[in-house]
Amino acid sequence: AIAQAVFGKLFDKKPESKILFDRVKVDDLNSAEFRAHVIRVINGLDTCINLSYDPEALDKHLSHLNKQHVKYTGIRKEYFTAFREAFTDILPQAIPCFNAAAWNRCLYATHEKMAAGIPE
Repeated sequence: AIAQAVFGKLFDKKPESKILFDRVKVDDLNSAEFRAHVIRVINGLDTCINLSYDPEALDKHLSHLNKQHVKYTGIRKEYFTAFREAFTDILPQAIPCFNAAAWNRCLYATHEKMAAGIPE
């Protein structure tokens, strides 16, 4: 539910980004296809966090994620920024003592590598 709320907030911030998720039935945030996509995204983020102790493996993982994202027509770096901001908006509702500065540093580093070569 939290990750779906994050995507909902992304779409509030950048409604034009929604078209990038048509293949996962984004018009129904509760569809099985969209929920499955959300789980894949969160699993990817979880992997990044767990690889933070192994910079070489993390770099390979982020390179893989970058290759997946650069192929989408219409994707923009600003959507990564909005996604990071959406997490910062939503997570305090679920996590007591949420540290937005630490979270943003972590996501900024991963998003910069994931979004390399993607237009602003």
